[in-house]
Amino acid sequence: MRLLFTVFPALIFVVHTMAVSTLLVFSTLVDRRGWLWWPVVNFWGWGALQLAGVRRVHIQGLAGLRGLNCAILMANHDSYLDSPLLLGYGPEPIRIVAKRSLFFIPVFNLAMWGIGMIPIDRSNKKRAISSL
Repeated sequence: MRLLFTVFPALIFVVHTMAVSTLLVFSTLVDRRGWLWWPVVNFWGWGALQLAGVRRVHIQGLAGLRGLNCAILMANHDSYLDSPLLLGYGPEPIRIVAKRSLFFIPVFNLAMWGIGMIPIDRSNKKRAISSL
């Protein structure tokens, strides 16, 4: 029974991610700035957190980001929920650095490129730094 509660949400997460990725591909054809695709990305992050069992999120410090032209948000990767948290609750369209292998997943890769995510090759330090 425990396996069912692990496998089922994982399968739903994959379906959720692919459906949202398809929406993102089409929305980025119309809007590159983020006003159309950002709510879709927020929905993906929120949905991923719901599937992981996260029901409440408390955010501090967003007021410090208001009015800035740019900011760098760093996630420490204490869990797999860093990206859904940043994308699900970020105040404005943001881009994240993602490992390069994610950019080879069909449909998902088009969505990642379309919304401006930044691929990073962690196996090559020089190339990783130049991609930033």
